[in-house]
Amino acid sequence: MRLDEGYITEAVGLADSGYGTYGLRGVTEGGLEAAIVKSPYSDDRKKIQQRQADPQVLRVSVEPQRTFDLEANEVAKALIEFYGDEP
Repeated sequence: MRLDEGYITEAVGLADSGYGTYGLRGVTEGGLEAAIVKSPYSDDRKKIQQRQADPQVLRVSVEPQRTFDLEANEVAKALIEFYGDEP
């Protein structure tokens, strides 16, 4: 899915205005599961807007490996997928 026009854009717009919250879950091109957890709902629009303005946690799952070094390598690959390999 993409945030361009339609229902997704409208839902995000309402949430950004303080009328709701949202999170996302998906699979990267490299096959990793990634999610941004939905922030808690409140009846107070200002609280919702503040929570949405705060930094959001991005969770990426990697498969467990036989050794720490192999697992660290998988984590490094995930970081490169998200942020690239350019300094």
